[in-house]
Amino acid sequence: MAGTKWELLVVGRNSRRAIAFLRGDDPFVNAWDFYQQLVQTKRRKIDRSFDYWINNRTNDTLHHGWTKSQHNGEFVDCHVFKVLKENERFYARKSHPLASDGRFELCLIVHALMKSQSDLPRSEARKVLEIASDGGVTRAVLVAFSEGSR
Repeated sequence: MAGTKWELLVVGRNSRRAIAFLRGDDPFVNAWDFYQQLVQTKRRKIDRSFDYWINNRTNDTLHHGWTKSQHNGEFVDCHVFKVLKENERFYARKSHPLASDGRFELCLIVHALMKSQSDLPRSEARKVLEIASDGGVTRAVLVAFSEGSR
């Protein structure tokens, strides 16, 4: 991941939360391309999932995270967005990137896949957390969400 140029594409934001796609050279970082290839009806469905999260609306059929009691707490910073009644899944890492507002939350979408099992794909979730924690990604997040970019 060293030397990879990272880019964030913010697709939704309010004063409390934001959703952004991560783009880079790593083939695992495929969520934006996956999203762009969705047919319009499915894209509207996933956009609805994003809107629910940004507006702090709970709906586990559209999006959810994991608690400390699930998977030994390993994935509390992970979040998944779903196309309702479909198999498309978008995996993200939640963080609080603004030093001036610790309550502001970002969901950085890293990876997408067609899910064929009912349980969390743990290796993919670990990779999402690893990439989203990369120093270059952290710097890109700080630049995208600096105080002047509001």
